[in-house]
Amino acid sequence: MGLSTAMHMGLRGKKVIVLEKQSPGRQASGVNAGGLRQLNRHMAEIPLTVAAAKMWKNISGLVGSDCDVVLQGQVKVAETEAELQILKERVK
Repeated sequence: MGLSTAMHMGLRGKKVIVLEKQSPGRQASGVNAGGLRQLNRHMAEIPLTVAAAKMWKNISGLVGSDCDVVLQGQVKVAETEAELQILKERVK
């Protein structure tokens, strides 16, 4: 998150300094969990996850690399009638 914040601030004309124990991207910046999911998010988060997916689709143009990102679908299986009703409500 730190490198992303620094990059976006720099893109907006701000002067930025990144301090890292080793080289940038080697510590927490380089080992995130890779959570790009939209499945099972709180409904208020969905617009943010959709915007983030669009950004990741265009990451090469921003940083010169696809960052090994693979966007693919996910499936949530309802195991009970109650879960099925919850899922039906989410897609309305």
